[in-house]
Amino acid sequence: MYRYIYSSKDSWISEVTSSQNFGGDEILEIRKVFNTYYTGSKPIAVTRALVQFDLTNISKSIVSGDIKTNAKYFLRMYSTEVSALPSTYTLKANALSQSWEEGTGKLNSKPTITDGVTWSHRDKRQTELSWSIVENQSSSGSRVTEGGLKGGGVWYTGSGFEASQSFSYESPDINMDITNIVKKWLSGSTYNSNPAGYADGLLGGIPNNGLMLMYTSSMESTSSTDRGELKFFSKNTHTIYPPKLEARWDDRVPATGPVTSSYTALDMTGDVDNYIYM
Repeated sequence: MYRYIYSSKDSWISEVTSSQNFGGDEILEIRKVFNTYYTGSKPIAVTRALVQFDLTNISKSIVSGDIKTNAKYFLRMYSTEVSALPSTYTLKANALSQSWEEGTGKLNSKPTITDGVTWSHRDKRQTELSWSIVENQSSSGSRVTEGGLKGGGVWYTGSGFEASQSFSYESPDINMDITNIVKKWLSGSTYNSNPAGYADGLLGGIPNNGLMLMYTSSMESTSSTDRGELKFFSKNTHTIYPPKLEARWDDRVPATGPVTSSYTALDMTGDVDNYIYM
């Protein structure tokens, strides 16, 4: 059985235009940026995508039994354009540790719009909120160091807080298993804002601040031979392919009682209709 929900907000951020917001764009970009005249061995900047889902209905469906507790959860994103993509690469998704504002900016907005998430800020409306790096305590009691450098987002790292998908000579559409992350979001109701003196601690789960989608760190820093320009439909698309979270579970019920019967062979002549019954 399948159940899915569309993203409640999404955007992308660019290191080269660190104060610009793209929350109103119809696409989400993950790529490495090179100056036209740049001849160095490394990219001058990268871009990353953010996406978030409202799990309210998912949580209610689990409580009511409509969605099984052993369901798997997959991030689905659909490519609209690619260029200079290597034959093999890996994308990763990390749970963001801080909230962010989608904003209304677009790549071609004139003047530049800065009213939401950017490379340097998670919210840049009336009050400017920068990305800040802190340390937390996970539900198991171990320390969880949040990733991210100066700007570019801040996220949780380690087992259960991140997911990835490797591609090799295949469609760039994302079909990533993020079950562990979703389960941490769903148990976020037991989130404690200050356990053991930590400024932003975790007990049982983490707050749902969405995902950061990006290339692996090694891919982000490799040479210009692997530019890897990926574009995906965003929630603002006019197509049927916005990002979605897909729940999958097995709802088959085994047959009971007498199940034996006699069967008639299929007629393969093409002259008669064959009927197949479950």
